[in-house]
Amino acid sequence: MRRTARIAGMVLALALVPVLAWASGVALTGIGSRATALGGNYRAIAADWSAAYWNPAGLAQIQGLQAGFDLEVIKVRGYLTPAAWGNLGRFSVFVDSEVASKNRTFLVPAGGVGIRSGRFAFGLSVFAPFGLGATWDLLETQGKFESSYPKYDYDDDLKVIDIHPTAAVQLRDNFSIGAGLSIVYSSIMIQKPGFVPNPYLNPPDPSLRAFVNVAKFAEKGFLQSPYTHFLVNTKLDGDGWGWGANAGAIWKPFPTLSIGLAGQWYHDLSLDGKINAALYFPYNQQAHQTITALIKPTMDQMLQRGQITQEQYLGVVKAYSGERVSVYEGEKGSATVPLPATVGIGFAYTGIENTTLVADVSWTQWSSWDVIRIEMDNGQVSELREQWKNTVRIGAGIERNFGPVVGRLAWYTEPEAPPAATMTPTIPDINRRHVVIAGVGIPFGSLRLNIHAEKFFTPNRTVKEWLLSPDQTDYDNVAGKYRLTTFTVMVGLDYGL
Repeated sequence: MRRTARIAGMVLALALVPVLAWASGVALTGIGSRATALGGNYRAIAADWSAAYWNPAGLAQIQGLQAGFDLEVIKVRGYLTPAAWGNLGRFSVFVDSEVASKNRTFLVPAGGVGIRSGRFAFGLSVFAPFGLGATWDLLETQGKFESSYPKYDYDDDLKVIDIHPTAAVQLRDNFSIGAGLSIVYSSIMIQKPGFVPNPYLNPPDPSLRAFVNVAKFAEKGFLQSPYTHFLVNTKLDGDGWGWGANAGAIWKPFPTLSIGLAGQWYHDLSLDGKINAALYFPYNQQAHQTITALIKPTMDQMLQRGQITQEQYLGVVKAYSGERVSVYEGEKGSATVPLPATVGIGFAYTGIENTTLVADVSWTQWSSWDVIRIEMDNGQVSELREQWKNTVRIGAGIERNFGPVVGRLAWYTEPEAPPAATMTPTIPDINRRHVVIAGVGIPFGSLRLNIHAEKFFTPNRTVKEWLLSPDQTDYDNVAGKYRLTTFTVMVGLDYGL
């Protein structure tokens, strides 16, 4: 049970992290309907309220008052076929075939307003740079392990909201700069399982080895799956605030060519939450009767003599009872989570009649997700190893006027950030993806309606090995074959363009 408490602390660490665990895969760059329809290749234009995100210098290009509102509809569904657990064999409460995550649809709004007077411009926008969630039923515990274990074993719901005041100035006719402040609020709900090695497999206490007949337990099948591990169900609810800043510049060396450079930096996000964790013992009537008859009397005497703790006693005596034991109830914990910095450069060319060509390259510092320190109010400290890698995103797009109607077509590609060593089903960033976007802009007086759709093409990914955590009490990843389907539609309404 003492090891179980340590595991629950590690689960807390895992629970706090997925606020940003969407990485480059489903980082929510759907901000601004025109910008998103151009594949996010927008740093050299940014001539609307979404400049707050893409390049604040673009705000100096608007005329008078400009405002907009977007609603993005995102459908993300993951599929996983768990791998065998090496020479231990599969922990058999894991499904043997492919499982789909729960079918969920996310509605992500964003909006803002900007105003320019002379060479100066100011704006205020609200958007979600990270978020979403995933719900999985990967463990078959009903009638196989312990019937009261929750149906959905992996579940999360994540929101990161950026409230973003921005200012820009046109220093020359062909050169403008801008900067913005990020006031970030995040709320999270995370539920996930942890796996505790069965103490009867390799009794850690010499006194326990002295009277537990491991060979006899193995002969009766008490040490085979699903009895190789106990389950810890952990659920975290929390929130926190952070801040950051971005800055950018737009230069037009020629009337038909614009070059935009912009970067975003976030201060570490402080998260506070409460964790509830419970240990679920598997149920085996014969094993439990054997323990009650042959082992419990000795354990009772050892407990009375002070040779073992209450936690050690429960871990051995209750091992096959099918009971639920609370580990944490409302325990407070906190983490300081680094958010990745991003810098990008974009180009826009208008030398073809009624046509704008765009291209962007951006770099994101996901390597800041290396080791994250987690502290609990009970004094327990854990470290989470993520070891993500930096990513480079490239893309291009075209916008063409067909009379009053505007057509847009774009593409971008970006590699995955998490390595196989830390891959879990809560992260849909499974592999490099290619994204194709098509959309139109339709004017209605001083309003413009923008509609577009995005299709993601993501190759499958196979994580071959389960990797044991450094303290050998849990696994840092979930091995298996992953695949992902993603489709998004956005509708936006802009005023003053």
